[in-house]
Amino acid sequence: MNILINASNVRFGGGVTLAKNIIKSLQSSGKIDVIYILAPKEVGYEEFESERIKISYVKDSFHHNYLNKFFTNNFVFPRIARKLRVDKVFSLGNVAFPSKVPHIVLLQNAYFFYPESEIWNRLGFKELIKTKLLRAYGIFHLRFANVFVTQTEVMKKRLSEQLNINEEKIYVMPNVVSYHSSVSQLSKVNLPEAKEIKLLFLSKFYVHKNFNILLPLAKLIQKEKSNLRIDLSLFVEENSSTRALHKSISDNGVEDIIRFIGNISHEDINETLSRYDGLFLPSILESYSGSYLEAMQAQTSIFTSDMDFAHAVCKDAAFYFNPNDANSIFKTIAEAFDDKLEIKNRINKGNEILKDLPKWQDLDDMIYKAIIDAKD
Repeated sequence: MNILINASNVRFGGGVTLAKNIIKSLQSSGKIDVIYILAPKEVGYEEFESERIKISYVKDSFHHNYLNKFFTNNFVFPRIARKLRVDKVFSLGNVAFPSKVPHIVLLQNAYFFYPESEIWNRLGFKELIKTKLLRAYGIFHLRFANVFVTQTEVMKKRLSEQLNINEEKIYVMPNVVSYHSSVSQLSKVNLPEAKEIKLLFLSKFYVHKNFNILLPLAKLIQKEKSNLRIDLSLFVEENSSTRALHKSISDNGVEDIIRFIGNISHEDINETLSRYDGLFLPSILESYSGSYLEAMQAQTSIFTSDMDFAHAVCKDAAFYFNPNDANSIFKTIAEAFDDKLEIKNRINKGNEILKDLPKWQDLDDMIYKAIIDAKD
C-alpha cells in the first residue's frame, strides 16, 4: 500500500513534532510500501527523504496567499494524488482535499472545537476575520474526509457534537512520549529552598496562550513581595507581539519577574524543564498540549488552566487555576509551594500517568487501523 501524507499546513511547534512522530511511526511499521509527503520547506521534513519516502515541497506562496492555498488544495493536490496512484491520503494539518481514494484527516486546530470560547472576543478585528475564515475553510474541506483523528476523548466528543460527525469515524490518537524522548529517569524531586521559585511558560506567542494575564500577575507578585519568577521561551524581537509584551513588562517595572529567555529546541525541553520548579501554562484554548507530558517526564510541577483540555491529559497531576484571574493563579502557585508534600504527590501522579501511557506500538496500531478503516 502506498500513502500520501499531506503535511503542507504543518509548519510550527507541537504540530510539526506530532507530524514527524506519525511519519516515523509509518516509516518503522513496515506496513506501508511507499510514503509520499507534501511538506513545507525548511521545517525539518527533509530528514525523512529515502528510497521509501519521497517528498514534494509546497511553494512559499501557498502559506501566504489564500487564493493560492484554495487552488492548490482543491486542484493541485488532487492531481498529485492521482498521478502518484496512492491508495490512501492522510492529511495532518486540519484540512482535507478532494481525492478519489479514502482520506484521513488529523485535527489539531483548537478553534474547530471551541466556538463558544472567550478567545473569539480577544482577537483583534483582522485576526478575528482571518481565524473565522480559516475555521470555515477547514470545516468546508472536512467533507472530503472519510476518517477523522483527534488527540483526546474531549476533542472527539466536541467534534462529534459540534460538526455532527459519527463517533465511529473518529479515532483518538493515544498520548505517547515523543520519539525524540525517553521517559525521564529522574528520581529526585527538586523543590525550591530559598531565593526563587522559577516557572517556565513554554510556548510560542499566540493569543489563546493568554500572555496578557502576565502583567496583572506580575504586579501581584511584586505587591506580595513574592520570590516567584516566570520565564518565557520567547525572544524579545521575535515579532511585534513579543516586542509589545516586553515593552509593557518593562514600562511597568516587572522585568525582573517576567523574563525572556529565548526559544528552546524540542530536543532540549526535557533538560530545561528539569531545571525549573514547574511548567506554567495559562492557556484558554488548546486541542492538546504535549508540554504537559514533557513536564511529567522532567519531574516538575504543572500549573495550568482549569479547563477540560488540561484535565483530559493531566488529571490529578496538575495544580489548576482560573486563567483569567491573577489572584487565582498566584494563590494556587503560592499554596502549592507551601505544601511540598502535595507537590511531590502530584509529581508522582504524573509518573503514574507516564507509566500508563500507551506504547508506540499502540500508536502504530491506531494509525494503521485508521488508514485501513478509511473507505470511500
